Amino acid sequence: MINPTFLYDGFFKVFRRQTSAGASREVVQTTDSVAALVYNVTRDEVLFVRQERPAMVRPDNSLGLTTEVVAGRIDKREGTKEILIGELLEELGIRGVEEKDIALLNFEVPLAPSPGALTEKITLAWVVVTQDQIDPEIRMFGTGAGEEIERVFIGAKELEQWAYHDLKSWGLVQWFLLQRERKRL
Repeated sequence: MINPTFLYDGFFKVFRRQTSAGASREVVQTTDSVAALVYNVTRDEVLFVRQERPAMVRPDNSLGLTTEVVAGRIDKREGTKEILIGELLEELGIRGVEEKDIALLNFEVPLAPSPGALTEKITLAWVVVTQDQIDPEIRMFGTGAGEEIERVFIGAKELEQWAYHDLKSWGLVQWFLLQRERKRL
């Protein structure tokens, strides 16, 4: 690979790189992330977040609203599980989760969501919580970070009928449904 030519340098970085075959490609460099399916064992439900995603604004979705699993950028000097614990509190109002309560999937190997354009790799995780860990008073989250995040509860039996907005959520739900079918959960 030939050294990259930077085209934009902001939160994301965009550069042009040549493949070994000589093709020129733009690449978006971003931080890696972690995403988790959160299962409330007390109520047999999964917790999602609903928020505006500017990149998802389209004629059929003027606000870019998506419903997705909890996720966060690995842009701090904390470990993946530590970051996820912070996101669980910030985006879902869940307390009392410890690193031992988090299972990293795919043998802890992060996955590329769009390897043709993004440098990002997502570590997928699974967390089981109980009703008493979920703050019942707070309804809107992320307001201190300039976000408005709504908590959404979907019964485990409804997951097969739900339309998903992003690949990480769909993939984690498929993993969850397979585990339940095999009676591993």
